[in-house]
Amino acid sequence: MKDTYYRMQRKKINKRNSHMIILAGIAAIVSLSVIVAAAVMNQAEQHNKLYASASSHTSSSSASSASPSSQAPVSSQAEASSSNAVSAGTNTLKVSFDFSKPVDQSQSVDNTYFSDAAIIGDSRAVGLINYTSLSNVKNYAYRSATTSKILESTDLISGKNITVMQDMAANKDKYKKVYIMLGLNEISWPNYNTSKAKYHTMIDQIRASQADVQIYLQAVMPIGKYAETHHSYLRMAKIQKYNEMLKTVAADKKVYYVDPSSVVIGTDGFALDEAVSKADGYHFQKPYCIKWLDFLKAHTVQ
Repeated sequence: MKDTYYRMQRKKINKRNSHMIILAGIAAIVSLSVIVAAAVMNQAEQHNKLYASASSHTSSSSASSASPSSQAPVSSQAEASSSNAVSAGTNTLKVSFDFSKPVDQSQSVDNTYFSDAAIIGDSRAVGLINYTSLSNVKNYAYRSATTSKILESTDLISGKNITVMQDMAANKDKYKKVYIMLGLNEISWPNYNTSKAKYHTMIDQIRASQADVQIYLQAVMPIGKYAETHHSYLRMAKIQKYNEMLKTVAADKKVYYVDPSSVVIGTDGFALDEAVSKADGYHFQKPYCIKWLDFLKAHTVQ
């Protein structure tokens, strides 16, 4: 009986020990799993930190490499805002000047001022140059000249059959002042927008060949009463309208608008009788061409 009892007790103990061993094994496995999971999580966290650091460095490098181009406009804007000049073609112009208004009176210059100047004009400009002996100016003035003819018509200039603009391009950077004295022969045109467009083209072409040139756009000066009543198309009302167009060209293209009308005009708004030719009533007599030149010399931008 005792033997049977002891055998049964040993079986119970062995069974209990087996359970404990199994439980211990399970516990060991669970602990090992926890340790492995923690290691994996730690490795992942380290990887994320490393990736974040690498991404941050890449972003900084990209921003640094992009910085010159992205910051350049800001720098350019700062320079532009601090500058007192603007670029127009190949020219530098003073922003402070109000191009919508005529040039004010200035200290008078002498004839040497025109040594590096050119005059583009019609027959009135021919009279100005001839009557004042302004021999040192480049003479691009001829009878019946218009904006179209200056741009498109060829003539014998500098020994070649070329346009005024072509000759000016061949004399690159030679002229520091260019006076445009046209309009009288095109005030009968039905649409002044055509003239306006041609002035824009002419000014652009002058600036393309003459660096830092001062361009003076002159008003069409008054006609006498004889021309008003006898000429086929010359009328003061048309001249006034044309001059309004010229003012918009000056403002749009930033050129200097100059108006010498005051040296020839009478109280009635027409040119004085003694100022103009008795034969046609619109070409100016020598004394008034001299007054005209004196006006130009006393209205420059310096």
